[in-house]
Amino acid sequence: TTDIKDTAQLVIFIRGVDNDFNILEECLDLIPLKGHTKGEDIFQAVIAVMSAFELDWTKLVSIATDGASAMIGHVNGFTGKMKQFLQQNGIDPTNVLFIHCFIHREQLCAKVASLNNGMSVVVKTINHIRTNLLKHRQFQEYLKAIEADYLDRSYFCQVRWLGRGDMFQRFFNFRDHVASFLNEHKMECHDLSNNEWICELAFITDIHQHLNNLNVRLQGKDNNIITLIDHLKAFIDMLKVWSHHLQTRNLFHFPSLKSVVCETSEDVLPKYTNVIENLHKEFVFRFQDLKTMD
Repeated sequence: TTDIKDTAQLVIFIRGVDNDFNILEECLDLIPLKGHTKGEDIFQAVIAVMSAFELDWTKLVSIATDGASAMIGHVNGFTGKMKQFLQQNGIDPTNVLFIHCFIHREQLCAKVASLNNGMSVVVKTINHIRTNLLKHRQFQEYLKAIEADYLDRSYFCQVRWLGRGDMFQRFFNFRDHVASFLNEHKMECHDLSNNEWICELAFITDIHQHLNNLNVRLQGKDNNIITLIDHLKAFIDMLKVWSHHLQTRNLFHFPSLKSVVCETSEDVLPKYTNVIENLHKEFVFRFQDLKTMD
């Protein structure tokens, strides 16, 4: 990551098991990279830390990284450099499992489910209210006056992608309040009264809740790769089930969409079926190494 002074910070975590098979994990070091952040720079930093802590390379069984090209490049990336280093030191690199972080991959897959029109209207509306101090105060007072369940809205930004599901759920639940507030202040937003757009918002809300639930299951200090693979395989299988359900108008797994789909005369479900199918293809593509690891 990059700090507020534009210095790249490389974080190295180490994980292992003790003699009683308890999982131990801690932050090994935080290394500022003052110059380039190429694969060679990351590789040299890791080698230096491993040497400083006198860690035994023969006990290395796996390396997990994010998906940056400097990390996963097969030749000049950190992964490629590490494989060369292990081979030069008499360690078979095929015995070391190199993994692109599951949670990062899941987030990349989630972008397929972000329908542009639905996303842009929600983001534009929320950030329009929040960035104007007067409107923000008026909006808070309006919510208090009508005794709404939620008394504020949070900003939306890409960094906070883990909160998308909750953000969409809140917006969907009090979309009528938002529309009323905008009308009172002479701010036009025709989409909030458009039934087709409301259906799209409902679908985005439901699918991002499912993605959030998967993300929560992938987190946790004591998770192991066997459990993570099971969660991912189950989700990929469920995507096929949901696609079939949408084709047969079974909306049991899409409660928000079920509550509004009857309000539109146009059959919007085929469009959402395509989104689910594309999401399934994206997960299969990005997690094609699951079968090998399994």
